[in-house]
Amino acid sequence: MGEMSRGEEFYPPDFGGEGLEAHVRYWSKMQEAACAARPLMVGRKLVPDGLWNADLNDAPDFHSKPEDQLPGDHWLCKYKRPAITNAQRILKDCFTLIEPIRTGTDEYAQVWLAQCTPVDPDPNLPDRSIVIKFFQESLFLIPGIYEWTLGEYFKASDLIIRELWANTRLATLQGTILPHSYGFFQFTFTYEDAQELVCGHAMEFISGEPLTESLVRQSPFYSTPKQRELQISRLLHCISEIHWRCVAHGDLRPSNSLVPHDHPEIFVIIDFGLEGWNDLFVGPE
Repeated sequence: MGEMSRGEEFYPPDFGGEGLEAHVRYWSKMQEAACAARPLMVGRKLVPDGLWNADLNDAPDFHSKPEDQLPGDHWLCKYKRPAITNAQRILKDCFTLIEPIRTGTDEYAQVWLAQCTPVDPDPNLPDRSIVIKFFQESLFLIPGIYEWTLGEYFKASDLIIRELWANTRLATLQGTILPHSYGFFQFTFTYEDAQELVCGHAMEFISGEPLTESLVRQSPFYSTPKQRELQISRLLHCISEIHWRCVAHGDLRPSNSLVPHDHPEIFVIIDFGLEGWNDLFVGPE
């Protein structure tokens, strides 16, 4: 089967006269290999090859650049959370996978709770739980004939560039209404007769719950119509901060809005893989 590389090379451009049937067989074989190898499992230790080499040349280049930091009197400053690590430190560590958060062949990313563990353990280091979002292309949903014919299917390279660009553009909001982004890293997953290059986005673990669960649980913050109205207003404020910086989320829904346990009066917006600077897949937000 050879090397399953990233980007467009993963999608064979021509199946000769066999068409979609050959495409389905090809993709299904890769999924079987990835599922059988199980490179992601509880307790597995992963060491990144290095930083993911992404090209942002196709991303929009706005004349208005984002600010270096939030103004001191900005309303979000009092919610700022400290970063627990950084990209250079992570390159010296390994990841221990703790628990799956969102996985499966019907997902565009495999999301795991992980622990940053130094190669040389240091008992004095505090707990460094992070979330890693793996863009494992072999487990992407297989496009149907309609999507394949029109080219309207997602490639890992598309989602990575969108998420990287959005996090770069919204850097000053990280640690408030966005998780801290600790970097995009390259991993090599080895299967029986193939290798796959996978990008993993390491980010802050938010101790909280999705807005959907908070609503179902009938949190005190939604106990009265006035409280619900106030929370909706706060959510709109968070979204407006993102839009003001020329970013459209592209997949905004309650499950992508986390309510932190320590500050339930704000929201943390996650999952910018469908960020909408290209509106092919993006509806009204």
